[in-house]
Amino acid sequence: PFYDPQYTMSITVNGQLLLCKLMEMICLDRMEFIQINTDGISIRYPKVNKEWVHAQMKQWETLTGLELECVEYKRMFVRDVNNYIAEGIDGEIKRKGTYEYKLEWHQKHSMLVVKKAVEAYLLYGTPIADFIMNHDDVYDFMMIAKIPRNFKLLYGGVQIQNTTRYYASTDGDFLTKIMPPKGKPGAYKRANKLTDEYFNTILKEVGDNWDKRIHTGNKSVYATTTSDVCSGYTVQVCNDMRDKSFTDINFDYYIREANKLVEIF
Repeated sequence: PFYDPQYTMSITVNGQLLLCKLMEMICLDRMEFIQINTDGISIRYPKVNKEWVHAQMKQWETLTGLELECVEYKRMFVRDVNNYIAEGIDGEIKRKGTYEYKLEWHQKHSMLVVKKAVEAYLLYGTPIADFIMNHDDVYDFMMIAKIPRNFKLLYGGVQIQNTTRYYASTDGDFLTKIMPPKGKPGAYKRANKLTDEYFNTILKEVGDNWDKRIHTGNKSVYATTTSDVCSGYTVQVCNDMRDKSFTDINFDYYIREANKLVEIF
């Protein structure tokens, strides 16, 4: 019931084309298009052109029968179209994607201290290390591991619950994810872009033997795989907060993660 190509064309694609039309109408030599997505664009231009730009917007509204909303920003820090921080001329902060920390309860509340530290650095010049090492809300250091039922989560080699809260620690143990094979254990991996009919027909011919027509070229086989959560760092599991002192938080880990979000600017 959700597959509706006509609706996609008439709403989504048509909206994108109309925004492209708006870009054409307001394009000037000194105009900078910062980002564009399905429902809006962000542009930068000299103040002397403000009246002209707004006149073009009005003309576009008359042409399309749609109404535009306009917000002016003092500055923007943009990683990409879906991840940025923008400060309005009224001082209001808009956060998007990776930089958003005011979340609903159903959203992922992991490493909020990193997002807050990045914002403090970009907007107010607060050193990232200073912010993180002096942050007093331990919940903002928490991360979440949530894996499917057929996976296993091991802490120090012992299986624990599949949804687990933890933080990077200098005095903890490693958190490891065990993933079952995606096919029959020991069988050669199936090549990409094969129809089931073709694959099964050839498989009947060759049985358990490798065949270049249906298997990967490197002759890899399906097997159980493991990967570290918070790779390279030990953690403390804290599904029960009552027995934790939080004196062993690994601040270096969070500082490193925050630096990743500011290196591009």
